[in-house]
Amino acid sequence: MSTRGAAAGTGDPGEPAGRRRGSGANAGAPVVQRDTTPAPVAAVSLSAAKVTIPLESGVSLKATVTPTTATDAKFSVEKVTTDPSGVTIDETTGVITISAGQQGGAVNIKATGGDGSWATAPLQIIEKPTGIASTSASPKGGDVYGGEFTHTFTAPSGKGSGLEGGNINETFDSLTVPTPFAGPMTLVANAAGSKGWALDGSGAMRGPDEVTMDKKGVDVGRFTKSASNPSPKGQLPAGFTMTQHMHAKSFPSGKLDTSAFTDVAHTRTLTAKNEFVVSAGKDKTTEDYTGPPAYTNAKAAPASLQASPPKPKAPKGGTAPAWNQAKVQVTADAVPDGAAKVFAIHGPKLGCSIDASSGEVLIGDQAGTITVRVSSGGGTNYDEVTITITAPPAPAAPGAPGAPGAPGAPGGAGSTGATGTSAGSVLGTDPSASQPVQ
Repeated sequence: MSTRGAAAGTGDPGEPAGRRRGSGANAGAPVVQRDTTPAPVAAVSLSAAKVTIPLESGVSLKATVTPTTATDAKFSVEKVTTDPSGVTIDETTGVITISAGQQGGAVNIKATGGDGSWATAPLQIIEKPTGIASTSASPKGGDVYGGEFTHTFTAPSGKGSGLEGGNINETFDSLTVPTPFAGPMTLVANAAGSKGWALDGSGAMRGPDEVTMDKKGVDVGRFTKSASNPSPKGQLPAGFTMTQHMHAKSFPSGKLDTSAFTDVAHTRTLTAKNEFVVSAGKDKTTEDYTGPPAYTNAKAAPASLQASPPKPKAPKGGTAPAWNQAKVQVTADAVPDGAAKVFAIHGPKLGCSIDASSGEVLIGDQAGTITVRVSSGGGTNYDEVTITITAPPAPAAPGAPGAPGAPGAPGGAGSTGATGTSAGSVLGTDPSASQPVQ
């Protein structure tokens, strides 16, 4: 906003300003003279309307007035949002200096004409951030772990408002890093020369930084000992860290500072609690693991037993009696807890059957070894346990010692009570007789 003063003429009231009447020999002849009265101030321009402090090397900050014929204009500095105690301006030349300790914020550069006319131009002074004061994180959901992280930064003055209008951007030493999960991860980061993140009046980023990890690349089975993974490559917790270098932009050039003002660790971790944690700055997201389940500690009780008797056959025209089969209970641990378990006999069944949901095995009448697998019903993670089935003892053959009717068996034909007697005879000794009694 500006106001303008009016230039005054000194001839007849009706004469245009800037003309004077002649006198003497040339009296009566019109003479044109230049009016040197300064013009009113119409506007103020700055060589840069936005600067970071300390000022960039080689930057000269200056104010100029429009029109240039407003030669009696005097420059000054006014407070808008910050006290300009560290800002000085040469009232004649308009050269501006700003001390390195000046608090960031807005000031007005004012030019005032001798006639009272004036105009202003805003100058935004921006401090550079020094570190992270706080972070706010929220999960993004969907097919990724992690989410959106918004940092609020500290200013040299201790006031976040001094960072308003600033800008920061990121660099990484490498965009592809090894991980303990499914191979290396390649990060999509801000490109060099991109707009980065603007800072608001509290020193906070005006938009979030996304720090995520694809869920499909995380499998707890890699860290769980099982039949499908007998030698895990590591154990939980497992994760990795990428370091984000934060750089401030300098104005008016808009160039990113070579040195980072702070480093931010981006850590992605699968914990032993089956949670995936992503941290950046001073906050984190914690989400339940939702990848493929793993299975471990498969056990059979008992692990070895005799085969069941042969399956009864139904009599002609009748119903077969119930088959009294031996039973084995198979159990296993699922990771995470609560994941579905599907039990199945893997390989030859030997007449056995299994309840897919409970893990109860009904043993058949064939000897050998069966393998029970527990899994999700698909996928690559599973555990297994073997059950050894032995044949029952063979029944004794007729006539063999100990078999019914065999010599020496009680009540059998030809049984004797004493050696050397005839069939069916029993000898005893009568203490009162001199001869054996038959």
